[in-house]
Amino acid sequence: MALINQNSTYNRSFLLVSTADHITGSTGLSTAITLSLMKAGSTAPVTSTAVITEQGFGWYNAGLTLTDTSAVGDLTIHASAAGADPTDWSDQIGGAPITSNLKKGQSSTGFTFAMTNSGTHGPMTGLAVSAARSIDGSTFATMTNAVAEVAFGTYRIDLSSADTLGNHLMYRLTASSADDLLLSLHTQP
Repeated sequence: MALINQNSTYNRSFLLVSTADHITGSTGLSTAITLSLMKAGSTAPVTSTAVITEQGFGWYNAGLTLTDTSAVGDLTIHASAAGADPTDWSDQIGGAPITSNLKKGQSSTGFTFAMTNSGTHGPMTGLAVSAARSIDGSTFATMTNAVAEVAFGTYRIDLSSADTLGNHLMYRLTASSADDLLLSLHTQP
């Protein structure tokens, strides 16, 4: 669930997986995706005019409009495309600004996260973790700094100003035999 300011534009990331195996991300679907929205107080869903862009690995970005975020409360979204399993989620539209301590375009040291074993899903040590970022719905690119292990399956990366130079950030952290980790962050101006 994302927390979205009322009457704002918002780039919402979502994953579509293949109907063939129900696991693999479906790519190349940007123009074929249909988004249906059910705003708070509505009695029927409407088709969104949000522009859909592909981020990579089956991840897409929906550019929600002022109209899409006009009603305070739940915003329920249904995404579908031929060849992909449909996906649904609910976001919260709020009237007060939502902030974080992460500043747009400012470096941050010691950003920590946990990596888990793809078989047991428990914490996993000794990994060579690769880090990629998508900024404001762009394609994924390698992050500036390397990941270092802390302990007990936790790792850290120093975020450069280039890694935080956007309003909506998606970080993808991967390693052999580990679950992929996707983190969505929102910056302050």
